[in-house]
Amino acid sequence: MRKILFLALVLGCGQQEMSSLKEPINSLNDPKWIPGSVSDLDYVLSNLPDSAKVTRLWNGPWWPLSEGGTASTRYGRPSPLGKYDLATGSNANEWERENAKKYAGISWAGHCNGLAAASIMVEEPTKPVKYNNVSFSVVDVKALVTEAWQGSGFIIGDRCDRKAVTLDQYGRINETECRDVNPGTFHLALTNYLGLFGKAIIADMDNSEAVWNYPIEAYTVLIKKPLTKDEAAWHVQKAASSGYAYNADAIDFVYVKMSVSFLGFDAPKVYEYVLELDLKGKILGGEWLEKSKTTHPDFIWRPQDPRAENPNLNLDVINTIYKQSI
Repeated sequence: MRKILFLALVLGCGQQEMSSLKEPINSLNDPKWIPGSVSDLDYVLSNLPDSAKVTRLWNGPWWPLSEGGTASTRYGRPSPLGKYDLATGSNANEWERENAKKYAGISWAGHCNGLAAASIMVEEPTKPVKYNNVSFSVVDVKALVTEAWQGSGFIIGDRCDRKAVTLDQYGRINETECRDVNPGTFHLALTNYLGLFGKAIIADMDNSEAVWNYPIEAYTVLIKKPLTKDEAAWHVQKAASSGYAYNADAIDFVYVKMSVSFLGFDAPKVYEYVLELDLKGKILGGEWLEKSKTTHPDFIWRPQDPRAENPNLNLDVINTIYKQSI
């Protein structure tokens, strides 16, 4: 199942039956739905690169809605959308101001998804522009490009919109929308898109109600170690077990410790998980381990085509302004 990414981006332990623990890659967690692949995904673990880095990324303001979004005058007057309106006779600035009022008390709501999408899909604007006798700074152009990508994307996983979660007796999150994205999906996405295709993906770094979208620019597998079925179960449960209860189709198991670098952060995040494999070494799913059970990314995604959320913006006009800036 593909989930279209709209406004959602801006925005006690009890006993369980072992059968309820099974969690292979499901329809919400299938990496084949991520846009931008250049060939079929490779699911065989031994074929996937242990490290990769994408270099053509850029950063800029994320325009928090608590400050008015792209109608803010923080970086100069008029605002980026104010200048757009002067140049086009549109009403984009007022729409943004009114829309931002709905999120005035939400500190994390903003345009990080549009910024992240633009960052991985188009070249960085680097030159000021004059359009219809209105001057646009580089920050203004970045704001317009961010708006152009604000409504685009397909998410893999499910959005967690809870302020708090509960844990089962193994330390796994009970709420399924907060337990994904599945680590098998996460590993496949990074190693295929960054490793084999040279394309960045985006992750919501915060596995809670807040949404913080950042491009993943690099990863490195620090440890990759085969496990027996009982060892895999122990890693998840931290207790002796007579078998592995989480994926009945899994034959082989591998412990992975991976370092992941997000654009704009000096220190990488480190995630630990068990990968579940079939007889041919294909990744079927996985289980998060240790702190990664509750600190892993909420969902991952890539945009496909630009789509503005603000109905008063014309993508052709934005593209004309943008092309003069590169």
